Amino acid sequence: MYDQPTKQVAKCQRVLLLSFVSVLLFILAAGRFESNEWAKAAWSPQGTVYYVAPTGDDANLGTAAQPWRTVQKATNTLVAGDTVYIRAGTYAEQVTPQNSGSAGNTITYAAYPGETVTIDGNGVPLPDDLAGLFDISNKSHIRISGLRVINAGPYNNNAGILVVNSGFITVENNSTYNTASSGIGVWGSHNVAVDGNRVEEAGKSGW
Repeated sequence: MYDQPTKQVAKCQRVLLLSFVSVLLFILAAGRFESNEWAKAAWSPQGTVYYVAPTGDDANLGTAAQPWRTVQKATNTLVAGDTVYIRAGTYAEQVTPQNSGSAGNTITYAAYPGETVTIDGNGVPLPDDLAGLFDISNKSHIRISGLRVINAGPYNNNAGILVVNSGFITVENNSTYNTASSGIGVWGSHNVAVDGNRVEEAGKSGW
């Protein structure tokens, strides 16, 4: 009388094993296992610290007292080692970092500690199919931390956070919601650490 439950358990074990093997093969196909000790090092700002807030103005200096209004203003300004703290609020914009950091001098985009920062793509159509609402392309040594990225679209392959042809990127403690494709997508890249993120309602386009 135990045959049926036993078969069900065995079937579940096979499915789990096949799922694990599929993920392992995908990782192996994507590239070598590499140490990410570079991503585990304690982070602290190395260069200039800037600020963005909903009450700011892009003509400001980007200081705590005179913050910028848009995250994209920060992307046009930050260079290796710089950090931008984004204050609580909703930012309806696509964010596309313009500059790379360097070894030991990461560019960081971070929510101000203890505050909720939302990058909202509602009403912000992305320019093409392979694009992210937070889009890192052909860049290196960038960290994204603590952001909420929602409503990425309208094309089938639009992701919340997208990393393409880049390296030494850290995507940590973010959350994504309601994205046409992946909540977090990584393609053609190396040394990318994705840790502590929450992805909900991804693949809304049907993929």
